[in-house]
Amino acid sequence: MSHGKQLEQKLKELGIKKKELAERLAVHPNTITLWLGKDILEPSVKQRIADSLDLAESSIFYSAQIKSLTINEPESVYGEVSVHSKPLKKLDAFQYCGLLGIKEDGLELQRKWRGEW
Repeated sequence: MSHGKQLEQKLKELGIKKKELAERLAVHPNTITLWLGKDILEPSVKQRIADSLDLAESSIFYSAQIKSLTINEPESVYGEVSVHSKPLKKLDAFQYCGLLGIKEDGLELQRKWRGEW
């Protein structure tokens, strides 16, 4: 469920109108309307909202996707299973890490790698 829907649900549960929340946050009421339509809110915005409602951020905003991941599902993190329609492209991190200690020019390596990506 999107952050906007979660916020809307919590406001209904608490009986708080958008205008009242806007006054508590010192923002225009249209800003609240925009937030209610967003899938993901910035962490600073979520914290301000939680503080204005005197609630823990986790009691308003939760992520079902994060809760569904377990330690036994590393594929979900590394791109084997993806929330996107296509699997994520895998990059060999060892190919691009730790090479600066070899006394190579870092800027030249960066240019080379950009071409490969």
